[in-house]
Amino acid sequence: MKLRTKILLIALLPVFLLGIGIFILAADHTANGIYDQAYASMEAAALAVRDIFEAGNDGPYQTDENGDLWKGTGLNISKF
Repeated sequence: MKLRTKILLIALLPVFLLGIGIFILAADHTANGIYDQAYASMEAAALAVRDIFEAGNDGPYQTDENGDLWKGTGLNISKF
C-alpha cells in the first residue's frame, strides 16, 4: 500500500466514523422529539374533549343496557 493511501486512510477514517456517529445521534434525537410532540398533541386533544363533555353536561359517566356510554342523562358519547 502506498504512503499516500495510508495517510488518507488515517486521516479520513476517523472523520467518516465520527460522521456516522453524529448522524445516528441526530436521527435518534429527531425521532424522540417527534414522538414527544405527537404525545403532547394527543394529550391536549384528549383533555379538550374531556372538558367539552364536562362543560355542558352534569352527572356521572354511565353505561346503559345497550352498552352506550352516557355523560349525565343528556349526552350519549357513543353516538359521536
